[in-house]
Order: sequence, then structure tokens, then C-alpha cells
Amino acid sequence: MKRIVLFTLSVFTFIVASYAQGSDCSTAAPFCSGSTSTFPASTGTTAATGPNYGCLGSQPNPAWYYLQVDNSGPITITMNNSAGVDIDFICWGPFTSAAAGCASGLSGSAVDCSFSTAAVETCDIPSAISGEVYILLITNYSGLPTNISASQTAGTGSTNCSILCTMTGLTAVPGACSPSTNSYSLTGTITYSTPPSTGTLTVTNSCSGATQVFNPPFPPTSTSYTLTGLPANGAGCTVTAVFSDDPSCTLTTNFTAPPPCTVTCSVTGITATPGACNPPTQQYSVAGNVTFVNPPSSGTLTITNSCGGTPVVLTAPFTSPAAYNFSGLSANGAACSITAVFSANTTCTFTQSYTAPPACTTPCSITSVTATPSACDPFTDTYSVSGDVTFSDAPAGGTLTISSTCGTGTQVFNAPFASPLSYTLNGLPSDGLSCAVTAVFSADASCTLSQSFTAPPTCSACPVTASNNGPVCVNDTFQLNATFIAGATYSWTGPDGFSSNLQNPVVPGVSAAGEGNYTVTITTTSPACTSDDVTTFSLLPGPVPVVSSDVTIYFGGSTTLIASGGSSYNWSPATGLSCVACDTTIAAPSATTRYCATVTDLGCTDSACVTVTVHIPCHSDSNLEVPNAFTPNGDTYNDEFCLQGWDECVASFQIYIFDRWGERIYQSQDPAFCWDGYYNGKLLNAGVYIYFIKASYTVQGSTAADPTSTKELTKKGNISLVR
Repeated sequence: MKRIVLFTLSVFTFIVASYAQGSDCSTAAPFCSGSTSTFPASTGTTAATGPNYGCLGSQPNPAWYYLQVDNSGPITITMNNSAGVDIDFICWGPFTSAAAGCASGLSGSAVDCSFSTAAVETCDIPSAISGEVYILLITNYSGLPTNISASQTAGTGSTNCSILCTMTGLTAVPGACSPSTNSYSLTGTITYSTPPSTGTLTVTNSCSGATQVFNPPFPPTSTSYTLTGLPANGAGCTVTAVFSDDPSCTLTTNFTAPPPCTVTCSVTGITATPGACNPPTQQYSVAGNVTFVNPPSSGTLTITNSCGGTPVVLTAPFTSPAAYNFSGLSANGAACSITAVFSANTTCTFTQSYTAPPACTTPCSITSVTATPSACDPFTDTYSVSGDVTFSDAPAGGTLTISSTCGTGTQVFNAPFASPLSYTLNGLPSDGLSCAVTAVFSADASCTLSQSFTAPPTCSACPVTASNNGPVCVNDTFQLNATFIAGATYSWTGPDGFSSNLQNPVVPGVSAAGEGNYTVTITTTSPACTSDDVTTFSLLPGPVPVVSSDVTIYFGGSTTLIASGGSSYNWSPATGLSCVACDTTIAAPSATTRYCATVTDLGCTDSACVTVTVHIPCHSDSNLEVPNAFTPNGDTYNDEFCLQGWDECVASFQIYIFDRWGERIYQSQDPAFCWDGYYNGKLLNAGVYIYFIKASYTVQGSTAADPTSTKELTKKGNISLVR
């Protein structure tokens, strides 16, 4: 059995007999010390992917539990089963809670683990700290029906039994039938011990579906409940109480509903849903429904609002539910009520309270932004833009930032703000482009407004124009061009760290990193002048080659290869192909071959490749044997543990080798592997080691015309290392 001790673990013995086993980590059942735990092992299931299962090569038929440490100390837990079949386990911890353990993915926290073939497993935990939580997974590797038992057989630690809830009593006392509604109320008390600290306590009546839900924290020993509006029909009913975070902590009690009684007019309920405050009017609306039974056959139903609004008056005949709506009400946070009353039976009435929404704040609004550009300054080839920002209900704090889409200048104003506010942005480039000024409050980013304007054209004495020969293909050469100006010096900058002092620099072997804006700046001394311009370079889209996925064929067979993404195609090598210059070709190689398609589009080329694997299937009588010993003594005879002939047959393959303590010392997905008996650079001692193999392979029938089939293979056994 494998021993993996990664963290100090708290000591426990546990009781599970009266609690369900968890089907995954999130539904792990609680347990504590005090008695032997016995549960029927599941069959036909497997643990979910995701957690770190440590030494477990597989996780069939899982049962999950968690415990909380009470007293610190060492512990030994022994697990066995009634059928004497193979069971395995892994234990993780410590965690602050079961939920935290599951959320962590259980990575790197295993304290003990075994994947042996034994029917009896022992989990040793050397030490523990009070208050820690641990998670235990027990698997039924055999998949056969059996009862698994676990008990603490050594150690001085214990666990906190207060995590186990027990419900000991549930009373159900039906009240008398109410003639006005032909209904009754059910009251009672739920008695329990150690209730969960989270989740809900739900009381449900089987005859009407009526429920009452209690939220934590729960009283320590009992909770009283009342279910109202139950139909008086003399039926036999049940009431059930259950904690959501411990479904095994539940109880059901029988009772009989009272017989029916005379029903008179009754308003059974009013809903009242107030809307949100409308900032411009500081008003709101409230709407809902009035439900009733046995209304009068004449008269009116009047619905009024204590906080104002025109009464809603409905005339007979009446249909339940009756909708109503009150609008134009003051949003002031007042306590209000809706009352419904029938004029023909004023005792048939009902009042429902609600709270008006509080007054709402008028949102900030920028009503206008003006933007007036100045003339171009010939000495700097720049200009200024100025204007006013007009707003209302500005935030009390933060800043107001004014920026331009042309140039990098901004102007920032601090609170308090007064409207209108004047601004000026200087040093903007005179380039004749369409620009915009934007004003935005930092404390309310939705309070913003932009104004468009046009920059003045350049007034430089040395205007320069930049251009390029793009677009071109990837890896081609592109050239940048700038206006010739006598006596000027040139400075280019661009993407991917590009720079040059040439007038018309050349960039060879361009890639996608070279796409973007290139800026040229020129300087003259007589007259003194500086000018710049920007040109944008882009690549031709070129082809996006797509070919068929890698495929395996049988010797003598063929497959169709398809290429797309361009206008012309060329396949290589030509061996075994029906057409070299086609987008679709038939490949029938006699050996495994990698074919590449060169795709051309818009004068650009690219390629993609596909591997056709030629496979010779095994005969149906193939004998995939596993040796039982090897002698790594350097005599060149049987020096390695290998599987002869497996690599000619299997389609998928996995092997794991464990020592007698369950530690994984070797693994491979190559059926042609050979293990030399070394682990961590050291030849292991002579002994018996455990292997686990899972593979699938394709076999052919007795004749060439017979169909092939796939076989799944799982092997688990021992390999002896002899020195």
C-alpha cells in the first residue's frame, strides 16, 4: 500500500452508518469518531475529472466523506469490505472547510493514498491539529456489490461530532377550518441537535405544497413553524422538515386536515411592487394584483393607496386576480399601504403594506461643448482649440478632464465645478484632420460629451509627405518613401522598434509585427523648419491554408486529402498522390507519409501539412503477453521490462508501475517502452512491483474481406525485478 504524507493531518475516527455517502467532493457526507462506519459500495459509477487523485490509477464507484478535527493526535483507520474484493483510497488535507478543499481542486494535499490489490486498506495519519478539515475518498475498484466498513483502530485523536445533525421530533397540529377561506393553519415544533450553520431549514406540507423556509443561524434545539392557507378537505397529509446542508437530517410526521367548511367572500392577498424613482419628476408607480374567493355578485371593488393616487374602482362581475396601478406618487421613502374592499360586503377587505422608494438624485448632464480651433502657427505648425463646457448637477468630487482626439494635450479641472467652464488645449498638430474634444467627469464616467471640429491645414515651410509600397506579402520587402526636401535630415520611427535616418528606407522580410504607423520627421536649418507625417503600412491578407486532419489508413487503402484557403495549390511529396496541383487529391502511400500543401492567394503563399499514417492491423488471435520478471544485471539478456509486439497493434496505450507502497515509479504512453529498473537515477532493489495497463487495438478478421474491430484491454499484475 502506498504511503504519501504531504501535510500534518488531524486524527479522527468516524461514524457514517446513519449518513449517506457523497457522490462527489461537493456532496461529501460528514462523519466523526465513535463507531464503525458501514455503507453499501456503489457500482457502475466513476469519480469526476478535475481533482488530483494521487496514486489512484482509476477512481471507480467513489464514496466521499469529510471530517473536522476536535482533539489533536495520531490515528490509524482500517477499511475492509464484506465481499473481500479490491478497494482503494486517498485522503486529502488539511483544509479550513470541506468547501475550501473541493474548491482547491485537492491539488498537492494528499496525506495518504493506496492503489493496491488488497481487500483491506489502512490509512495512517501521523499528527493533527484541532479545527482542521480533511476529505476521504474510498473506491470500489472491483465494481462488485459489497459493504465497505471503516473504523479507527489506533491513535489518540478525535473528530468534532457537532458537524452531524440529528432531528429527533416533529409535531403537526392542524387548526380549525376558516369559513371565509375554507382553509386552516398547521403549527408545530421541530426538535433537533447540532443543526448545520449554513443552508436552510425547510418545512413542507404534502397536501398543498405550502412551505416555510428558515435561514441560519438556527436555534440550538428547536424551531416552531406555521403553514397557513392549507385547503380544508379532510385528507391524510404529511409534513416534512429537512436541513438543505445535511439532507439526512430530516423527519416526516402524519396528520389529518380538518373537513371542509362554508366559504364566504375573502380577499386572500394583495401584491404591491413599487417601481424605481424617476429623477426628473421624483415620482414612482406601484402595481400589483388583488386575489379573492367568492366575491359578491354586485357592487364594486375599490382599491386605494394610502400614499395618494386615484382609487381604482372595478364593477361586478369580478375576476380574480384583479390588476391595479397607481402612478405619479411621490418618491419619499414613506410607509404606504394598498387596501381592497367590496362595497356589497365591507368585511371582505384586505390591506397590504409597502415602502415607497426614496427620493432619487438628478443625474449629472453635460449639455454642450464648444470647440473653436485657432489659426496655424507657422513656427511650430501647431494650433490651439478653445471653448466652453456647459453642464448641470455636476459631481461634488473628482475631476473634469477635457481632451482632444488630435494631439496629446489635456486640461484637468478639480471640484467644485461651476458651469460654464472655459478651456484651452495648446500645441495640437496642424494637419487638416477631423478631430473631437471630449469632456468627462471622473466621478461619473457616464457624464460625458464630445464636440467635433476640423484642424487647420499645415502651414510649415517644409511640409513632408510619407508613403509606402504596401500592402505586400509576409516575408517580402517593403519601402518607405518621403518627399525630397533639399538640405533636410530625415528620421523614421515605426512598429517593432524600427528607426532609420534614410529618406526612403527599405525593410526586408517584413512580418505582422511590422504592420502599423510609420512616422517621418524632417528638419531643415535654412530656413529653420520641422515637419512630420505618418503613413500606415499593412500586409496582404494572403492565404490561410487549411488541410485535412491527420488520418490513419490500413495498408493498401487510401484517403482523400483536402486543402483550402487559397486560389491555387501544390502538394508535396508527389508519392502516392492522384493529383499534385489540385485542392483535393487521393493519397494511397505504402508507408506513413507527411504531405504538405503550398497554397497561393493574391500573390502570397503559405503551407500546411497532414500526416497519413499507414497501419497494419493485428490478427484477431494476437497474444499481447506481459512478462512476469526481468534481470537488469547488464548481461544483455532480459535486462529490461518490455512488451514484445504491442507497438505493432495498439492504437492507444498507458502503463503505470508502482512499488509495494503504492508510489508511482514509472509511466509511459509508448507501447514500445522498455523500463530498465531505474527510478530517480538509481537501480531499484530486487522485489515485486505492480503494473497497471490500459490499451486499445484494432484487429482484422480471418479474411481480408472481414471487417475490423476495436478491442479494449486492461491488465493489472506484478513484475519481479531480479538482481
